[in-house]
Amino acid sequence: MTDLLLNERIRARMVRLVDGDRQIGVIPTYEALTRARKQGLDLVMVATGDPPVCRILDADRFRYEQKRAEREQARRQREMTIETKEIQLRP
Repeated sequence: MTDLLLNERIRARMVRLVDGDRQIGVIPTYEALTRARKQGLDLVMVATGDPPVCRILDADRFRYEQKRAEREQARRQREMTIETKEIQLRP
């Protein structure tokens, strides 16, 4: 898992802002950060691009859900692998 870019660590001038399920549009980073702070949440960069996509959400909860999804994916991968065993027979 890569480290998330949060709040002031986002260096882009303009970001595409998503607030919950609503797409706000392309706005300056400082304005997006102000909106996030008014709600008591974090501004998190979720996708790079031109402009990068940022969401207003609780960063700790987002990290927790990402780790949980990665663990679930790893568990499913382990279940899908076929383990072959070998035995030796002698007369």
